[in-house]
Amino acid sequence: MVVIRANPQETLPIASFEVRHRKIGTPTWLFAPGAAAAGAVVLPGYQRGDELELQGRAVSTLGTPGDWSASLTHVVAATDPDAPSPPQNLSATSPSAGTIRVQVTSGPSPQTAATQIYIASGASALFASATKQGDPIASGLNTPLPVFEITDLSPGPYRIWATALDSLENPIESVPVGPFDITVA
Repeated sequence: MVVIRANPQETLPIASFEVRHRKIGTPTWLFAPGAAAAGAVVLPGYQRGDELELQGRAVSTLGTPGDWSASLTHVVAATDPDAPSPPQNLSATSPSAGTIRVQVTSGPSPQTAATQIYIASGASALFASATKQGDPIASGLNTPLPVFEITDLSPGPYRIWATALDSLENPIESVPVGPFDITVA
């Protein structure tokens, strides 16, 4: 996320801003517009450790762009803690109509504090469409967790995932393990 503040000497009302960004050493700039009220813009597509060059500028209510700011550099997620490793041994059964029972072993990372189960309906559903099921299950590392039961499901195909969470106030989540495909009768 890039945060932009107007120059206090600005004489025109600001309607929006632009950020141009690129990996250091890359000749092509990418552009990200943002509303002045938001004051920030997310720059997707970068990975942890990517070194970026950034510049920003304001755009007035008349559509007049200001000058680009001086370049600044940033290393993506340089100060972020590492995410825990994902859980292991994900499996599921459907022992009766409308029910899925999920089994999983918590992740091997020392920072693993909990495991979250996700479900999505459909044989080709993506993790982005999955919803959390219940509260995270408290766990240490490499712990076979109690069976997690999901009930009141309509018949059809489902996909199950699990993620590991660390113990921070705003937990960092691992990449998901899965999907495990299962059909409910």
